[in-house]
Amino acid sequence: MPAAGMLLALACGVKPIAFILAAFWFIARPRLAWVGPFILTCLLLGSVLLIQDGYVGFFKTLRTYTQEWEANGSFFHLVRTQMKPRWPLGELFVQPWEAARIWGGQIMALLAISLIWRRTDWLTAFYWLVLTALLVSPIVYPWYLLWLLAIVPLVPNGRGLTGLIFAATSVLCYRLWHTDWIMPWPIFFAEYVPVYAALIYEVKTRMTKPEFRIKSE
Repeated sequence: MPAAGMLLALACGVKPIAFILAAFWFIARPRLAWVGPFILTCLLLGSVLLIQDGYVGFFKTLRTYTQEWEANGSFFHLVRTQMKPRWPLGELFVQPWEAARIWGGQIMALLAISLIWRRTDWLTAFYWLVLTALLVSPIVYPWYLLWLLAIVPLVPNGRGLTGLIFAATSVLCYRLWHTDWIMPWPIFFAEYVPVYAALIYEVKTRMTKPEFRIKSE
């Protein structure tokens, strides 16, 4: 179990999205022997960033990514293009790109609360949270889907159809490299219509079934 905590911390060092697992491990694992090694390994990894400019570069990268990077995200792209800009009325008004990020975060929070309330097993919860994070993300590169592909064979009850289809259609985003980083609408719909069709099917046929919840002991 201590080794599991260390490995989870290393995974978080590669991609912070792995922190999603930690919250559900607190619920799913009554023995918390993994917590100490997890925290110590995270602190060790964080100390490396402290050596280099005292986190300045890290926070600058994080700010640049969250404020400026955008390309082929489905939810983000639709909100940004369909919501009317508010710059003429002053900076106090929420801009489309800000609204997309705020609403995306709220969707993630509501989903996490729902999964905890349902006492969902941690593998299933990780699958749905990572999938949702990618759907509301400003940009989705094909290699982002590796997290879903890795978890799909482990998810109980045969879930994972949406993740598999998303991994296949995400290759269309390579079109960005030939259009000045702008996703043409036909390619955009070709990438995401199959994904949302699979999502609707999977939610309808899987999440409403009793096995989606863990029975209380």
